Amino acid sequence: MGQPAIHISQKNMFVVLPLVFFVACSQALPAEFSSARDKVYDVHETIVKAGFHVESHDIVTKDGYILELIRIPFGRNGNENVRRPPVLMMHGLTASANAYTHLGPEEGLGVANSRRHISLNPDNSRDKLEFFDFTWEEIAIIDVAAMVDYILEKTNEEKLHYVGHSQGGTVFLVLNSLRPEYNDKFISAHLLAGVGYQNYFPDASIRLLARTTDMIYTVARISGNIEVNGPSQNNRMIELAALSQCESSDVDGDICGRFSIEDVFDSVSELEELAAGASLKQFAHYGQNIRDKKFRRYNHGSSSNQAKYGSTTPPEYDLSKITVNMTMHYTVSDNLLHEQDVLAMVDVIPNAVARKIARETFSHTDFIAAPDAKQLVVDYIVERLSSLVIVIIAVLQLRILTISQDKMFRVLLFIVLLAFSQAIPVEVGSASKKLYKYTYDIVTNDGYILELIRIPYGKNGNSSLPKSPVLLMHGLSDSAIAYFQLGPEKSFAYNLADKGFDVWLGNARGVANSRRHISLDPDNEQEKFEFFDITWEDIGVVDMPAMIDFILEKTNQEKLHYIGHSQGGTVFLVLNSMRPEYNDKFISAHLLAGVGYMNNFPNLAIRTLGICIDLIYTVTKSAGKVEILGPNWIKQLEDFAAYNARNGVNGNGNNCSRSNIGHIIDSIFNSKDLLPGAALKQFVHYGQNIRDRKFRRWNYGVFNIFRYGRIAPPEYDLSKITVEMTMHYTVNDELLDEQDVLAMVKDIPKAVARKIPRETFTHADFVIADDSKELVVDFIIEQLLSNNL
Repeated sequence: MGQPAIHISQKNMFVVLPLVFFVACSQALPAEFSSARDKVYDVHETIVKAGFHVESHDIVTKDGYILELIRIPFGRNGNENVRRPPVLMMHGLTASANAYTHLGPEEGLGVANSRRHISLNPDNSRDKLEFFDFTWEEIAIIDVAAMVDYILEKTNEEKLHYVGHSQGGTVFLVLNSLRPEYNDKFISAHLLAGVGYQNYFPDASIRLLARTTDMIYTVARISGNIEVNGPSQNNRMIELAALSQCESSDVDGDICGRFSIEDVFDSVSELEELAAGASLKQFAHYGQNIRDKKFRRYNHGSSSNQAKYGSTTPPEYDLSKITVNMTMHYTVSDNLLHEQDVLAMVDVIPNAVARKIARETFSHTDFIAAPDAKQLVVDYIVERLSSLVIVIIAVLQLRILTISQDKMFRVLLFIVLLAFSQAIPVEVGSASKKLYKYTYDIVTNDGYILELIRIPYGKNGNSSLPKSPVLLMHGLSDSAIAYFQLGPEKSFAYNLADKGFDVWLGNARGVANSRRHISLDPDNEQEKFEFFDITWEDIGVVDMPAMIDFILEKTNQEKLHYIGHSQGGTVFLVLNSMRPEYNDKFISAHLLAGVGYMNNFPNLAIRTLGICIDLIYTVTKSAGKVEILGPNWIKQLEDFAAYNARNGVNGNGNNCSRSNIGHIIDSIFNSKDLLPGAALKQFVHYGQNIRDRKFRRWNYGVFNIFRYGRIAPPEYDLSKITVEMTMHYTVNDELLDEQDVLAMVKDIPKAVARKIPRETFTHADFVIADDSKELVVDFIIEQLLSNNL
């Protein structure tokens, strides 16, 4: 009787338990649909390939576990002799590739860098019971303590900073409450969704499962399954799932084999992303605290508790003993940590403060996986840390680390290298050019987050010499990539940097990496209408001043040069006519087909379309299409192409899966780089001016009287622009007529016109033509050098 009961429980619970816990409790990255999914990346190789120095250190704990610490002591150009405070970063429970069923026999057992012990073999049926008899308390008071001591001794420092996510926060709380002497070894701590108190645990399904925590653990231990999804556990889970499916299924036995079930696990559950290996006791410890609504030590049962703790119930962790200056970052959408529990912990911990993440939809995993984690989390922390250069990363599960968890590591490493090292230079273009870029995020006064790219010097430049900054702005539905895309020999940005200029490239709101906001989500069906309610006037009077003021402050300069293509010229004209005080902040300006006056717009088809532009805008907006191009258009194009291919349009349906079509489209369009997107309203604003043959503000129709105090929108007064300006144009431009350029030059006091000598030169050729360097770039650089301060 006993054995069959255990066998049935084993089948049911070891399919349900890992899936439920891994989906809900583990910090899993979103699945990557990639053909490289079964490739193993060695973390050391990844770091080295990125151009950074990496060190690996083995630490033996007092109970015999062999832990690996990975160290990145400085950036690509860092000075290893400079004294810098270290930072220890700890992950929570995590998951990743199903490495032990996909790697094959040659690599399957050799990748576990911290799944080691001086005497115990985790793969031995007897040793593993002792090897995996640990919870996150052991990780805290033994592993983390050993790492902290090792780091401080190695770096000859007295204190370090700490950043921990989820279980990485748990172990910090445990360490400093059980071993309070360690409080003196930390400068500061930032816990990202650090799990502690669980009085209000938010996820109902996990709360329900937690009621049977002790039973699940007992059955699992009796059957010898105490490692969840380790090297052998994946295979056993698949076999049990196959057995259970086939015993209860009426379908033909041919589809009940291991291969079919494994395919289901791969495609539906994505276990290679969700499973990496952990001690079941770690999950059970969380389950006990969720069930009991406590944050306390492991519950061994009344009699064992009495022997171990001197009481029948486990003692709670006394958080009042933690004296480290600590910030507890949390989100209201966390399914594993409730806001009330965070605030309760802050009330108890003397030097702790709570910080709610600005985006309400931010989740537990978003702290390390979300695209906006940098601006919402990382940048805030960086500002509060002192000279942060040495980064010590305790990677993932410590005692049972597997290199199959490299996907999570690479995301962490990416965040660390971009933000925590305070703008470590990243090579752009040809490696031989040795040009470096920095990125900055700027928040406008209306909440848009803009990316500003900087190339402070060229391959032979001296960063210590003062140089005039140059700001380059892109055109409509373009981005900063426009000034890189011709490569290191011909592109504007590279050539300016090589001539000693401090090059800055802006990304206007709504495009590429500036498609962000502190509170609005451009992909939300309701919020997108407000997010994309922008024209190029907003870019001119809001984005441009924010960028200019930031650049001048950062470079300690009073003026800068400006280069703008197409809409990049429009926003310059708008800025200096509406906010004429900014004229004094420019040394010179070069507008490349800068669109302004449209009295003689040359393209007949667009002029015809302009007649009904307001109707087009109303209908399109009503259909919810307020963004043109952008990332969502890539998905729609993929779906459309895949649909046509499947239905015999332009060829047969072979190899027409979504992933194949997406790969082709990505290859052609280079995704967001070449399709960065723009607001529909930007196009419509041009359309209104083409129709009205004016260069004026947005036309609200009958509401103009309320907005402007007049029936018609006011025109931009170009006579207010006093900057020394060259307006470059071509007679073959389909979007800007020569007569309009000459008319603008007449109205702008210090403007001159320059016609490009090649008559077939087009509007786009300013940034894409092979001969643009000879016809445009070289001329402008010569002018900048002669006009430099």
